[in-house]
Amino acid sequence: MSFSLPARLLDLLEATGARVLVAFDWLLTGLGLAARAVATLPQCRRGPVGAEFMRMLRLALPGCLRATIIVGLLVGLTLIGQAIFWIEFTGQSNLLVTLLVDVLARELAPILATLVLLLRVGTQNLVELGAIRAGPAWRALVSQGLDPWQLLAAPRALAAALAGATLSVLMVVLAGFGGGLYATVAGLGIMRPGVLIEAFMRGMTMADYVLLPVKGGLMGFLAMLATALVAMASRSLAANTARLLPRGVAAGAGAALGGAVLLSVLT
Repeated sequence: MSFSLPARLLDLLEATGARVLVAFDWLLTGLGLAARAVATLPQCRRGPVGAEFMRMLRLALPGCLRATIIVGLLVGLTLIGQAIFWIEFTGQSNLLVTLLVDVLARELAPILATLVLLLRVGTQNLVELGAIRAGPAWRALVSQGLDPWQLLAAPRALAAALAGATLSVLMVVLAGFGGGLYATVAGLGIMRPGVLIEAFMRGMTMADYVLLPVKGGLMGFLAMLATALVAMASRSLAANTARLLPRGVAAGAGAALGGAVLLSVLT
């Protein structure tokens, strides 16, 4: 007696398996390109790779500074300020520094800094690389024996890593300042901005000081790497900006959050 699955179930399994294989193929490709990007690091000091690295770094840091200041202060005035209010209200002031370290430094600041970087620089990266992939510049680079990934994508991802680490640290300081400002205006004890930031820094361990920029750098690197991979993978997709932008932003956010989750699990 033979047993066969229903046709609809077979179609569902086939479609699911195909998507899993595509996702796995993208994952392996991304890991390989990430290794190539890291190998390009010594070349970021000179030549065209170094020029592209510095150009992206100048775009990422000053370009994201204003948005980082606004987001950091808003987080401090709202989220951190409310946390201070309710902790003071319940008389659990000793939990404030622990809450700030566990929530702000380890999780929230790198995520917010990466989102600012992705929306400010990642979208421009998608448009620029998409235009190169869909136009004659791609064929010109390949015909000259140049690797577009090494020349364009790798230095941008490495610059995003440095920018992500810097913006994450800045986000923590600004959020602490905003929370202290809220506490001062609301008259909540002695939690002035300087006092709050000092208590926050004393509450961080050496591992926290290392993990904060490492996590921000990893998330920025993965976000920019994913946007470059989407923009340079298909010429037809690169030529359609309306499809390229949402796919690239979603891929960048997914890669960055996936890296953050993996790092949180490992640490």
